[in-house]
Amino acid sequence: MHDLVLRMYQDPVKNKNKGPIDTVEVFTKKGTDAQECKDHILETTGTVPGIYDKGTHYITHMRVTLEILKKLNDFDYVMGVMGDYTGSSPSMGARYDIGDFEKRHQEVDARKKNIS
Repeated sequence: MHDLVLRMYQDPVKNKNKGPIDTVEVFTKKGTDAQECKDHILETTGTVPGIYDKGTHYITHMRVTLEILKKLNDFDYVMGVMGDYTGSSPSMGARYDIGDFEKRHQEVDARKKNIS
């Protein structure tokens, strides 16, 4: 999602309401109601996500804005959101798994602890 922030910074007027096309992956806690999460993603993005990893990993291909990312992330059952710019190419499915998310989350925590 780093690419989204760079694109917004480079041309905020063009990308304010019409972001780039990305594959977005949402990771949720175990035991999350898959139908509720699917409905939330559909309502937020306008696209139906693919559901993987026993209902804890949701993938969709869509135009992304910072507002959409915030709406996806602002639920108790969401652990995090990851994704990549795909342009006009179709999504190839899952690119990340929960281990990638956890590793990236730990790296961010470690950076915060090392800041003086």
